[in-house]
Amino acid sequence: MGIILPNKPKKIMNTISISRKQILLVVSTALAALIIFSCTDNEMDSHEADLEAEEVEIFEDSYTAEDDLDSDIQIAYMAEAEILAGGKVEDGIFGCAEVTRDPEANTITIDFGDGCPGPWGRTRRGIVVIQYDGPFDSALTRRIISFIDYYLGQIRISGSITLEQGERDENGFLLRRRILNDYTRTRPDGASFVLRGESLRRWIAGEGDDDINTNVVEITGELEGRSTRGRNFRHVIVEPLIADFACRRDGFFLYKAGLKEMTFTGPNVNRVRTVHYGDGECTNTITITINGRTTTVTRD
Repeated sequence: MGIILPNKPKKIMNTISISRKQILLVVSTALAALIIFSCTDNEMDSHEADLEAEEVEIFEDSYTAEDDLDSDIQIAYMAEAEILAGGKVEDGIFGCAEVTRDPEANTITIDFGDGCPGPWGRTRRGIVVIQYDGPFDSALTRRIISFIDYYLGQIRISGSITLEQGERDENGFLLRRRILNDYTRTRPDGASFVLRGESLRRWIAGEGDDDINTNVVEITGELEGRSTRGRNFRHVIVEPLIADFACRRDGFFLYKAGLKEMTFTGPNVNRVRTVHYGDGECTNTITITINGRTTTVTRD
């Protein structure tokens, strides 16, 4: 019987030793899993940040494109005013551009030559052509604006803008559908940003006074496009955008009010991104909200 007693502690010691190994294994596995999950979370956070940065970039490109195309529409109207005034107006809004009308072809041409400082400090070169389906001096006539080797700074503009036949609302304001036909901005590196779709423009101030800086336009509708990285997107105007060209003259954003929602193909396709343009005052900031986080875009 004295031989049996020493064996019991030995068995107990073996049991305890095995349990410790198991505990160490469990703890090691848990720590490894925690490290993996932590790395995965960091990677997800980094990926999410990259996606948001890309979406902000798409917004900025979209805003710049819309600003430029709305500016070119108003410039087309001013070209008509110069023709009606008897030809090119010295020291007019076009500066060194040549504005001519071809009554047989039903066109007005704005030729900025090899480089002409135009409205709002933008240098333009190349040609803008306005084609008419009826009397050029009627605000209601359908127009198609196209571009020939046309550049805004270093950005090449192509595609066309159709302004459908206009009508008057109950307040006498000019209403016109604006259709973008693959309106494209191409950078010097070859990357292109494309907009297409239809919106309604309501000219609520400044029509007919021959001063582009008094023009105020209300815009509703939706657009779609493709970013410089090849990502497709769509935006819907939820609250009308107000384009005030006096704001643009004074160095602020063209749009001073309105709200739109943007969606994108690819990751987080169902996520809604909102863009708020302001509450009616000229500012140099616009806010973008993505997944509850707000980013402010500022014009220099």
